Amino acid sequence: MTVFSGWPDQVFAALSVLVAVYFAVRFARAVPSRDGVALSGHLTHLVMALGMAAMFAPALDPFPRTAWLVLFGLTGAWSLAALPHIAAAPGGLWGRGQRHHLHAVVSCGAMAVMFASMETPAGAASGEHVHGAGSVNLTPLLVLFAIYFVGHATTSGVSIAGAGNRLTGASHLVMGLGMGAMFAAMVLA
Repeated sequence: MTVFSGWPDQVFAALSVLVAVYFAVRFARAVPSRDGVALSGHLTHLVMALGMAAMFAPALDPFPRTAWLVLFGLTGAWSLAALPHIAAAPGGLWGRGQRHHLHAVVSCGAMAVMFASMETPAGAASGEHVHGAGSVNLTPLLVLFAIYFVGHATTSGVSIAGAGNRLTGASHLVMGLGMGAMFAAMVLA
């Protein structure tokens, strides 16, 4: 899928790879006994960023669509399965960790929707993807995802200006804007 056609896609692909590297480093540095909950968040962000890079630069995508669907299905299921453990953590049922894991579940579902709706047309260049869902109208779901991710990008931008880890906030901003742009492009296509 090319969202903007040309250099903006390349910029978003490069930013997505940088986000993936950032979360790979955070994952590698995390201590399982101390950062158990954070480990799954870092891994989910890593997978999401790689999937976004593949969407923005489909010619460089080394994996078939089915592999991405399985990967996002497993990652989303892992985040969903972690919710009861996280609900028992400090912060109550709807603390930051719980909201973060719910966001991961929504994000993995959103990526699965994007990859599931991809079609490779017969006349397309190798690796080029066109989004379509056959006879199923996904427009309302796509609009909801676009609004959700633009909202997430907005709150991430606010967190950059405030306290907290600015690199993480910037990463969330890039991912939220990228997801919002991809869903908006799917709606407008």
